[in-house]
Amino acid sequence: MGGMMGTMRGDRMMRAGSRSGGLDVGFGFKFDSTKIYTHGHADRSLDVKPDGMRLYSIDISSLKVKQWDFGVAWDTSTLTAGSDFSMSGIASSPWGLKFKPDGTRFYVNELNNNRVYQYDMSTPWDVASASSSGLSDAIVTQDRNIDIGADGAKLYATQGRDIGQYNMSTPWDITTLTLEKTASNIVPFGDNLDHAHFSSNGMNAYATWSRGSSEGIRLFQLSEAWDVSSIIDTGRQIHLAEIDTDISGAQAVYFREDPDTPEFIVFFPNRIYKVTL
Repeated sequence: MGGMMGTMRGDRMMRAGSRSGGLDVGFGFKFDSTKIYTHGHADRSLDVKPDGMRLYSIDISSLKVKQWDFGVAWDTSTLTAGSDFSMSGIASSPWGLKFKPDGTRFYVNELNNNRVYQYDMSTPWDVASASSSGLSDAIVTQDRNIDIGADGAKLYATQGRDIGQYNMSTPWDITTLTLEKTASNIVPFGDNLDHAHFSSNGMNAYATWSRGSSEGIRLFQLSEAWDVSSIIDTGRQIHLAEIDTDISGAQAVYFREDPDTPEFIVFFPNRIYKVTL
């Protein structure tokens, strides 16, 4: 998002300071400690329905794709558990998750088997209505979290210091997936990426990042839309430990591209919360 850079004031993380309603974090970010949902499960991934009324995750302990309902759109403090879809007997280590924008299909990549599963939903956005509709070849060597470009032609998979870019010759059809290119070592040695969420125009990516006990959200820019070979680490990041010292293990991030209320939703193994710009 081109406007994102204008919101981020300065090149370094600023120390947190008090402000009414929450903490004011560098670059104009605000963390509201009342907007936390504690779920107590081993969830690893994250996607959100475009209207902000439903959130989805994967529980790697129960091997389920889980559906959460918002009582108030985008308000993480109003989340309640909803339906789920079991992958037991199908996948032993499901990890990443991405939904097609019309809610008729979702995708799950499995940790360590290098494949992506595809499921159709007879009732859009209801995972309980899902059935298998395809499986990629064993080519996805970045096996943490995934994202898919706005036109359904590109899939991005993240792990360690790398992001893989894969092509679907038939958009949104995972059976046509092939490796296109890999952006390697895009963060310094010792840093790790778990999930990169791309902006809708393909010009920015926001990733959960860690180095030892430090972790946060990191901003990347692309000089060519949707082309990871053009990705640049801006060095701009939110250090989550400066927001909430009780949280650790950021797994996935979703950026809500609303000009009035731009915000991140961040997923942890046992908590969901948001940071507003």
